[in-house]
Amino acid sequence: MKLNFNEAMRDLIFEIVQTLEEFSFIKMDQIAVSASYCKSRNSGGLLAYLLPLRYRDGSPVTKREHKGKTYHYGIAPLTKNECELLYIVYFMLPRFLRLSFQDKLDTVIHELYHISPQFNG
Repeated sequence: MKLNFNEAMRDLIFEIVQTLEEFSFIKMDQIAVSASYCKSRNSGGLLAYLLPLRYRDGSPVTKREHKGKTYHYGIAPLTKNECELLYIVYFMLPRFLRLSFQDKLDTVIHELYHISPQFNG
């Protein structure tokens, strides 16, 4: 039997969200979990990161000024099972897997603290 890493990490995040009251605002149907490969053999470096799928205050669009020009940016909605995803949690493999169990758990919780309490992406 093969382990589905993304599914296992999603199950872990679900348990954390259900157990710790400070994460009770998180809606698991709007979070995706994925892994990214890191080539570096260094033990230090990026272990995981959270990708919000909205701009400031949950807006799907933003505009920025650069050298006197205005640029408009937008993020197309990403859905899973007809529900819009607001965040993707990425884990850097194999670096993340080399951590102790406690460090893995600390890393997951650290990433969850990056999620806005308004849960607006």
